[in-house]
Amino acid sequence: PEQLERVGRKPVLRLAGKIVPTMHLAEVVGQQLPPDANLTRLKAVVLHIGDQRLALMVDAVIEAREVVVKNLAPMLGRVHAVTGATIM
Repeated sequence: PEQLERVGRKPVLRLAGKIVPTMHLAEVVGQQLPPDANLTRLKAVVLHIGDQRLALMVDAVIEAREVVVKNLAPMLGRVHAVTGATIM
């Protein structure tokens, strides 16, 4: 993305005048970054989590959707590893 910059040694995305931290998908899933991970060739998927944003750097975007995730009812809220749901 043209808006990719560096703050110190960390790549960030400038989006609508705001700095959004970036993270490669490999880091999120506990893998090492590919040796040829050129951030300027990757796509950014911007995640909104509350009032925070994160630009998740991926190789390709297959389909774009805007999704709202709702909290689960108290009965289902105790299910391990599930924090919300959406209807698609």
